[in-house]
Amino acid sequence: MKKHAFIFTGFSKKVLSHNAEKVVALLKEHGFTVDVFSGSRLNMLVNSSLEFPEEGSLRKHVEAETGRNDYTIAIGASGGGYGGLMHSIYAGASCFIGFSSFTNVSLASREIDPRGAQILGVMDEVILDDSRRDLGVHMDEQKPKLNVHLYYPKGEPSDTYQAENLKRFENVKLHPQDSSKHNMTDISFDVIPAILSILQAEGVAEERKLVPSE
Repeated sequence: MKKHAFIFTGFSKKVLSHNAEKVVALLKEHGFTVDVFSGSRLNMLVNSSLEFPEEGSLRKHVEAETGRNDYTIAIGASGGGYGGLMHSIYAGASCFIGFSSFTNVSLASREIDPRGAQILGVMDEVILDDSRRDLGVHMDEQKPKLNVHLYYPKGEPSDTYQAENLKRFENVKLHPQDSSKHNMTDISFDVIPAILSILQAEGVAEERKLVPSE
C-alpha cells in the first residue's frame, strides 16, 4: 500500500507546541512519504504555502499526491488545520486529524471566535463569498468519506466552538481534552500518541510492542 501524509502547520509553524520533524519521523516509521506545509499566516494554507507559493499550486499538489497513493492522511494545527481540512475534502483524502483547528472563519463566527483579526481580514480576500468560509458548508456539499478527528481544549471557548461546528457529521469524531489553552500546554498532551492511535485505528500502522529484555 502506498501511503502519503500532509502536515499543515499552524501559525507558529508547529503542530501545537511540537516541531513538525517529530510528526514526520513517526509517519516515516510507518511507511509514509510526507509533505510539510508552512505559511498559514498568509491564507490559512488555502491557496498557497511557502513551499508552493503560486496561487492554486498547493491544491494541485495535494490532489496529485492523493491520486498517486492508496491512502492519504492530513494533519493540521490551528490556522493550518483550516486549509488542511479544506484540501482533504476536495482531494478525497482518507483521514484528517486536526489539533485546535479552525473550521469556520465566516463573519458570524467571528462574533464567537474573534482571534487573529488580521489573518481573518486576509481570508475575506481569499474566500470572497462569506457563506463559503464555513467548512461545514463544504462538508455538506461534497459529502467526503474521509474520517475526521478533531482534538481541542474543552476549556477554551473559541477552540470548542471551532470543533463543535462540525459535530453534526457522522464521520467527524471530537476528542475534547481537559485543557483551557489553545496549544494545550497546561496538560501533558502529546500529539504523537494521538496520531499513532488514529493510524492504528485506520489500519495503516502496526502497534508498537514491547520486546522483553533477555
